[in-house]
Amino acid sequence: MVGGLGVIIQGGLIGPLARAVGEFRLLITGAFLLAGGMVGLAVSHQAIGMMASVVLVGAGMGFLQPLISSLASQVASPSQQGAVLGLAQSCGGLARTVGPVASGWMYASLGTQAPFLTGMVSALAAAGLGLLLSRESLEEKAR
Repeated sequence: MVGGLGVIIQGGLIGPLARAVGEFRLLITGAFLLAGGMVGLAVSHQAIGMMASVVLVGAGMGFLQPLISSLASQVASPSQQGAVLGLAQSCGGLARTVGPVASGWMYASLGTQAPFLTGMVSALAAAGLGLLLSRESLEEKAR
């Protein structure tokens, strides 16, 4: 489900949506969708709630993954674009390496809801960072 949504969103929807509402708004929306999906996974006890939550997670990730790279290259100065994109990709790789191990430990040690609630907090932090960067970007364009 998550992969299928990623293909649909990244394969055809993200370009027109980004042009229509703006990349920062779409990134923030994706982060909120992901956060909502994570909360849903933490509290759902029935299949329909879990499926709806997985759809939110898939949609959120489908928006976030390409937009992080796009916005990182836009926010960085031309002389820093390579370093910023490399750092963004390295952080993503680290998250995909450490995340499953940390989530497994949280699940076993802190309870079944812990990894999902941690994911929600991370997604909300990404939304907050997106808001800060969008304001900074708007202020720079106004100058």
